[in-house]
Amino acid sequence: MVRKIINKAISAVTTTLLAFTTLASAIPVTTYAAAAKDSIQKSKHHVTSTKDTATAGYGTFDFSSNSAKFDFSVDSKSDKLTKTPKAGNKDKWIWQEQDEEKGGLTGLGAAYIAKLTEDSSFSVWYKNVPKVVKGNKVGNYDVKVTYDNARGAVSDADGKDIAIFDGQLGAVRFRGYKHIRCTIYVYKHGTSTLISGSDDKLHFRFIDIDCNQAVESMCPGRTDWFMLGDHIRWSGEARCKEIGADQGNTVTFSGYGGEKAGKDITDNAIQFENSKDPKQKKAYKEARRHTWSLGFTPIASSPFTYRVRYFSGGGDGIGTQKNGAFFSFDGGLTLPTIEDPPDAKLSIDKVSDKYTHKVGDNWDYTIKVKNVTDESQAVTAENVEITDTIPSGLKVNSVTTSKGTASHKGNAVTVNVGDLAQDATATVKVNVTALETSNGTRPYNTAKVVAENGSVDGGWHDDDGNYINSANVQVDKVVDKYEYAVGDKANFTVKVKNTKGIATNVTVADTLPSGMKLDYDSVKISGVPANVSVPVAPKDVTNQLNKTLFEKSETKTITATKSKSGDNGWAYKINYLPANATATITFSATAAEAGNGKEQQNVVTATGDNFSKAEDDAEYYVNTPKLSLSKKYVNPYKDKKKDNRCDNEFRVFEKETGYEKVQYEVLAKNTAPAGTVAKDVVVEDVTLPEGLALNYDSIEISEVSDSGTKTFSKASGGNGNTIKYHVAGTADETNKLNPEHYNETQDKTPIITVEKKGNGFIVKDSLMAGGASLKIEYNANALENDKVDVNGSEIRNEATATASNLAKVDGKVPTIKADTTVYINSPRLKIEKKADSGDYEVGDNVSYTINVVNTHKGTIARNLVYTDELKTKGVQILTGTIALYDTEGYELREGGTLAGEVDYKKQAKTDGFTLTTRKHLVVDGNYDKYDLAQGKNPETQNSWNPSYVNTKKETLMSIKYDMKITDKALAGKEILNVATAVSDEALKVTTDETVKPKGPEPTPEKSVDRTNPAVGEDVTFTLRFTNNNAGTVAKDVKIKDFMNESNMVKIREDSLKVTLDNKDITKECKITYNDSKDGFEIETGKDLAQSQAIVVSYKAEVLLAAAGKDLVNTTGVNCTNNPEWKYAETPFNPVDPTPDLKIEKKSDKKEYSVGDTGHYTVKVTQTADNATARNVVIEDAFDNEKAILDTKTIKLTDSKGKDITKEVSIAGTPSGYKIETGKNLAQNEFFTVTYDVLFTDQTLGGEEVTNVAKTHADNVPEKTTTVTVRIEKPELEVTKTSDKKVYSYEDTAHYTVKTEEVKENATAYNVVIDDQLQVSGAKVLAETIKISDKDGKDFTDKCEIECKGTGYTIKTKRDLTKGETFTVNYDVVFEDRSLIDNYVPNVVKVTADNASAQTENEVTPKTVKTEDGAEYQILKSCQPASGSVVNVGDEIEYTITVNNTGKKDLKDVKIKDAIPTHTQYVSGGTLTKADDKDTVVFKVDEIKAGAKADVTFKVKVIDEGLCEIVNVGYVKANTVSGALAPSDSSEKKDDSTTESKDENSSESTTEDSTSTPSDSSESTTEKKDDGWADATTGVELDTTEATTSSEDVTASDGSHNGTSEAPSSEATTTTKDEASEATTLAKDNTSSEATTLAKDDTTSTDKSDSNGSILDKIKDTLNGAKDTITGNDPEFSGDDFYATNQVVHFVPYRVQVIAPELAINKTSDKKEYTVGETGHYNVEVVQTKDDAVAKNIHVIDKLDKVGAEIQKDSIKVYDGEGKLVTGDCTIKCDGQSYDIQSKVALAKGQTMKIKYDVLFKSSDLSGQKVLNSAKAQASNQKNPEDWVEDNNEVSLDKPKLAIKKSSNRVTFKPGETGEYTITVTNKSTTATAKNVVVKDNFNKDGVKIQKSSIKIENDGKVVKGAEIEAKDNSFVIKTKQDLAPNADMVITYKAKFSKKGTYKNTAVATSDNTDPVKANNKVKVTKTGVSPKNVTPKNVIKTVTKGTKDVKTGDVLGLAVLVVLVAGIGYLGFVVVKRKKSK
Repeated sequence: MVRKIINKAISAVTTTLLAFTTLASAIPVTTYAAAAKDSIQKSKHHVTSTKDTATAGYGTFDFSSNSAKFDFSVDSKSDKLTKTPKAGNKDKWIWQEQDEEKGGLTGLGAAYIAKLTEDSSFSVWYKNVPKVVKGNKVGNYDVKVTYDNARGAVSDADGKDIAIFDGQLGAVRFRGYKHIRCTIYVYKHGTSTLISGSDDKLHFRFIDIDCNQAVESMCPGRTDWFMLGDHIRWSGEARCKEIGADQGNTVTFSGYGGEKAGKDITDNAIQFENSKDPKQKKAYKEARRHTWSLGFTPIASSPFTYRVRYFSGGGDGIGTQKNGAFFSFDGGLTLPTIEDPPDAKLSIDKVSDKYTHKVGDNWDYTIKVKNVTDESQAVTAENVEITDTIPSGLKVNSVTTSKGTASHKGNAVTVNVGDLAQDATATVKVNVTALETSNGTRPYNTAKVVAENGSVDGGWHDDDGNYINSANVQVDKVVDKYEYAVGDKANFTVKVKNTKGIATNVTVADTLPSGMKLDYDSVKISGVPANVSVPVAPKDVTNQLNKTLFEKSETKTITATKSKSGDNGWAYKINYLPANATATITFSATAAEAGNGKEQQNVVTATGDNFSKAEDDAEYYVNTPKLSLSKKYVNPYKDKKKDNRCDNEFRVFEKETGYEKVQYEVLAKNTAPAGTVAKDVVVEDVTLPEGLALNYDSIEISEVSDSGTKTFSKASGGNGNTIKYHVAGTADETNKLNPEHYNETQDKTPIITVEKKGNGFIVKDSLMAGGASLKIEYNANALENDKVDVNGSEIRNEATATASNLAKVDGKVPTIKADTTVYINSPRLKIEKKADSGDYEVGDNVSYTINVVNTHKGTIARNLVYTDELKTKGVQILTGTIALYDTEGYELREGGTLAGEVDYKKQAKTDGFTLTTRKHLVVDGNYDKYDLAQGKNPETQNSWNPSYVNTKKETLMSIKYDMKITDKALAGKEILNVATAVSDEALKVTTDETVKPKGPEPTPEKSVDRTNPAVGEDVTFTLRFTNNNAGTVAKDVKIKDFMNESNMVKIREDSLKVTLDNKDITKECKITYNDSKDGFEIETGKDLAQSQAIVVSYKAEVLLAAAGKDLVNTTGVNCTNNPEWKYAETPFNPVDPTPDLKIEKKSDKKEYSVGDTGHYTVKVTQTADNATARNVVIEDAFDNEKAILDTKTIKLTDSKGKDITKEVSIAGTPSGYKIETGKNLAQNEFFTVTYDVLFTDQTLGGEEVTNVAKTHADNVPEKTTTVTVRIEKPELEVTKTSDKKVYSYEDTAHYTVKTEEVKENATAYNVVIDDQLQVSGAKVLAETIKISDKDGKDFTDKCEIECKGTGYTIKTKRDLTKGETFTVNYDVVFEDRSLIDNYVPNVVKVTADNASAQTENEVTPKTVKTEDGAEYQILKSCQPASGSVVNVGDEIEYTITVNNTGKKDLKDVKIKDAIPTHTQYVSGGTLTKADDKDTVVFKVDEIKAGAKADVTFKVKVIDEGLCEIVNVGYVKANTVSGALAPSDSSEKKDDSTTESKDENSSESTTEDSTSTPSDSSESTTEKKDDGWADATTGVELDTTEATTSSEDVTASDGSHNGTSEAPSSEATTTTKDEASEATTLAKDNTSSEATTLAKDDTTSTDKSDSNGSILDKIKDTLNGAKDTITGNDPEFSGDDFYATNQVVHFVPYRVQVIAPELAINKTSDKKEYTVGETGHYNVEVVQTKDDAVAKNIHVIDKLDKVGAEIQKDSIKVYDGEGKLVTGDCTIKCDGQSYDIQSKVALAKGQTMKIKYDVLFKSSDLSGQKVLNSAKAQASNQKNPEDWVEDNNEVSLDKPKLAIKKSSNRVTFKPGETGEYTITVTNKSTTATAKNVVVKDNFNKDGVKIQKSSIKIENDGKVVKGAEIEAKDNSFVIKTKQDLAPNADMVITYKAKFSKKGTYKNTAVATSDNTDPVKANNKVKVTKTGVSPKNVTPKNVIKTVTKGTKDVKTGDVLGLAVLVVLVAGIGYLGFVVVKRKKSK
């Protein structure tokens, strides 16, 4: 009994102590450690229980995490820290409240922030921190914390900042560095004394070590013990090396579960230890797991209490955190208490079915957890939780458990087993799938089990590991090309690559198709590694971690074994193929005929244990065509004409044979199988002789294929039928069969072309498919002429064919040949017919002989037919006399039919006959054969004809017969008969023969009365006609009379008289005069017998034209029976006086402009009395070929003004004319010539044009006159300006272009102004283009203007003279953003009809020819090309080429080129001074004939703004014989630079000459030609150069033209005269002549001969003086160089386009508002870019919360000058946002301002932050999508309710009534709680609330009208009241208790805009409850609030009494027991 009493007493004491401990408030305690690192932290004691002796002397204490009650301040020596509100402010603080739990105790409080650097040091104080030991406050301390020594900058961090918080002890956030040092100082409160010694033993708990963070103890030497949260582990060696920390002193966060998924604990969760909120309680428990506690004794000698280093974390490891790391510390502990029951012990075993898996495999992890607690008292493991984070490379499919519930979120497995009895087992199966990401890895993971009462801190672990090995073997097979010919060797490469894992038992096999024959020995493998490391399965040990066992591997040797695969294949077996290893297998095969024309696919496969079958193919195509060729003639004439010809016989191309043509057909065919394609087929037929002329247009090509026939005529080619050509096609996809890509073809169209080659042709066919053919038909003309003759010849003609891909023979592509032979046979018959006599009379017989021969060798005339036909009546053929004779003269046999021995048959009549023979005619001699293919052209054959003609030799046939003249009327008339001969060849020949019996012979006679009449006199002519043949009569006599020249005389018609035997028959005759009346014909109509005579007489006037002429008058006569005219003539010679001609010439002006037209007049007058100039000729010629005579304008008028231009002969050329008038000029008569001359050549400027007019006549010598005019070329200057040089995008630029003519006496005609922008994106505004003259008068509408956006062209249609200007104004808008930050160049070119732009020059070489026969070309070229546009900074490279086109070597070539204006020299050549200019010079020692030399130099453009860069080079050279003097044909030097010297001037002559001495001297001096023109007059100097080259130049012939020294001159003899001349010259060297010499002599001479002439020495002296005076290089100065062509570049006018840049700033008048208040906002947009203007500013501003409303009417907009422009803007506002489209433009520094108000009208906003974002852009900014933005955030204060509840007593008895008070306080100082609602609820029945007792007061005022819903044990009061800031609402009521029990009730207060708050109260109702009379007075019973825990003072006193009583009883019991035992 006593023992029971004692036990109960002890139990009661223990319970009391526990209760007291629970009620006591905890006090924070501080920790210390030694400064020196003299021991290893990890070796110290690890405590897990307060039972551990290591904790002795520490007690239970608390340095509270919640530091809100402490006095916080920033140390005066700290770097500056700025305080910000807890809510944060984005303008000042960059971290959100993301890691702080709202509604906690104090949260983290306010943040004190600063920028963090390595030199920063920040210190803060937490003062008056209480320390409580075992419930007793033992003192107060001041804690100082210093943060410094930030190191390890994080490059991509969000910033470099630090924040220290005043609401949680030591709470700090930092970012931008990997680690920071934290030093802790603990002082006795109010002193500067650091605590130390065992009395001040402390422990620190470092909190919130998560997310890969670490903490290093910097002073572990005095640390007594440590305790790790179960997420914290000691850092290993590798990790410590990585971060630079000491191993053993450093701990790191070890979890990768919820934390990695973003579930890390909230930063202030450590404050929730006593929270009743389950969520916060859980957060606190989780926070404990992230802590590290250290117990230590502070050391007096230490300068600080404790020091650690914080390492930031990050998802990628320690020190990678970008957004900041958080740490804090306190003095809390998480150790179990000494009263805890025994801990449970668990074991865990995790296994899987096997070690190795492939990707995609499914398997189960089996986790078995057993309660293995070995206690006599059964211990149940409470709240057992199994967690397992499956590695990320595995996918969790399902989780099952034998007990409890299982779930997984992603790969985080959680199994809540619940309680697990001792010896019980829970089995969990986790089904997983291996993902691709796990491949090649060894997924290792640990399962963990924990129990709330587990004995192991951090739980128990077991691990399991697997090896995921899925290989990805890929094969790639390629062949070295796609297309092969039969017999070609194909080289294959197979690459077997494993991209992951280790492939095992790999077999690679390849069997080739029949189209390729494998060379097995060629199969080789390479690239296989020697060995590989392979993971091995471990032997796992249960219930512990064995990670190293899962990391073991062993090395395996790799083998590759080759074998055959079928008859035509191979295989390799490879046991292992590691990841990223590639085995390369190569082999070769030969393309076989079996594959010809086909694509074949060769497939390689790879198989193995742990990968899918891999296949790849290689496609190839075998293509070897075969060509056949045939050639034949086509002879359609044999059947058509049936002329007995041979099959191959053709005629000469001529009309007589119907233009017969020799026809051929050539057929080329690809006879290889279908699928083959002959490529580049060439068919040639080029061996036709010249005499067989190809008719090129007759070529007709027909392509025949499976697709049909296409024909191309007239020697044209084209596209053939499209073929399907095998191609590699779609790119091969590696590691995959591509059957859809097999046999891919490409439609290819054969291109068939034909081209002429000589007298033949070549036909090309790019592609000829198998079975396709080309038929080529053509014809040729067999020619026979003076040049060529193939008649009578055989012609063998050969065609050839080939293709580029035919099978080669002996290594060459073969040529196929075919030929045919034709025979050309067009016999040439010759027929002659003769009569036996020429003198016949009527009645005579005439005997005829007809001879016929073939005249052409090699031909045959077959089956000749002869005819003879009389064409005159009155004669008869004597048919019996007709006979035919052969070559030998034998008469041939006649018969009725041509059969047997009959040679011919005859058909005869009296007027003709026909003889048809069987005879053929050939020619003596051998025929020719052409065979050009054999080189025979032609070759003589040993026979008359080809053998197949088979003829007998007949070379002559004759016909003889007689004819009788029977008709007397034939006397005097011709008797005609015609004989013909023709053969089968249809070549007919004809001849005729006439005989004439005697007839009449009329005979004329003529006389004139005077033979030398004068012009104007009449002469009389007499004509007499007689018939002198007796016995005949001349019938119908006709007479004619004419002069040998027309218009010499004029017949007086009335004087003409005709008589017959003196009888006047004039009127009976028909007389016809010619047009000039100087001749006539008379048809007399009379017959004239032998005794008769006809006489004609007439008079004729001698005309002026006859003067001096030798004239002849002729008369003739004939008759109808003797029509042959008989003539008689008489001469006479008229005379004339001597005339004289006067010529005058004038032009309309003396000066013209280039482009003008000159109007010239020439007048020629005959001035001699009584004389006539006959046949006047007028000529005119210009000396300047650039002046062009317009021949169309030549006009000639006579004295009467009549235009006679068309009556005369005018030969006109551009340089002159000649008019042969053919007319005479009498006294004072004249001709006037007018014409125009065009001065259009641009180079005429500054030149004179002289022309000489001449005239003469037949009887007047030449007279001349001269006119000279001067031509000036207008010069146009153009300037361009703009209103600015820098513009903003979308600006409009205003340009002005001014054009002026600056040359005197010149006019620019039809000026054209062309202005072009050189970039796109800028647009010329056409409507703005205006042009005005010098007076400002606008004449735009008179111009023709073309504007194409980027430029314009104005044809002014007006001229410009000196002093006049045209001004163009226009605008350009920069409308494309691509212009931004770029220049906009533009080029203006002004031209006129007579003033071309500089760029219109041609870059062509100039030719220099010299008198000694040298000839060379000089060319100036450049890059960029002439005419290009260049900009400032661009470089121009000039090249001068000297091309020796002559036959003489050039020596000592000198080249100079002045640096152009607007540029500066960069490189090349030697820079010197010549001709007073900076000049680049070059020397080339020699340029051989046919070679050339190039020299190059560069300049850089240095000026800008519309200018031209013009450049001309200059060259001169010598030959071996001396300087190159120009020949007459050589081009002049540049006239614009130097004046050409007179060739006759002594100054300019360069020919070798001999000077004659004066009379006083007999010696002579020979002038040595030195290549330089001397300026001395009358003196010839002898100089020889010693050349030094400034730069070697290599000529194109390869010779090196380096420096050489010229030979010295020979000694010369100086005469006295020379000395005298030299002295004179020396004396006069200051004269102008001497100065001229100094200027003009550019020769640098080196006289090695000391005996040189005095003149040489003088010349040397003068040359030296020149250098001294001018600074010019004499060697390269002077005008005796030849100018190259000119090159020109344009420098444009440029402006720059930029874009504006905006900045925006948004502010509000306050940062905190209350609901209902109005905020005043400002938005400022400023333009910050120099020279830019932002246009049309667009601003959008949005609020992020509904309930805050923008007041639209308050919006005001101000432009950059502060002007209110709201009305000019388009404003859209919906309350939540506004959108302002303005027209505001902002220059640099100008600000657009927007002001507006926001009403925070909704109570929902209370406690929230309202963010609004403003953004702005300009219409002309660079990127139209960009905005500049700024945000402003304000806070709306939220009311904060607090609630307290109390009762008047704590104990009652049934039937009594309790009085309750609920006080609701609004803690906010600014915000009102809306519509407060209060609820109260008792936890059980037995109590009844008296509704009528409920009273409500709001801030001391009674509330009425509240809505109260009451039940017995609860009520809800809707007060319908708001609670003002800092106000209280008090509710009182009464409740009556009817039953015993403990009554707990909870009051809850809430409002529309606050969170609920709770307060509890508990009373006891007992049977003997305390009487109200014994209740402690109200002034004693009061609630003392401490935190959230209310402790009654009365309760404490009662408990204290109870404790003393129980203690006494316990002690008494102890004494009794002890005494009993002693007894």
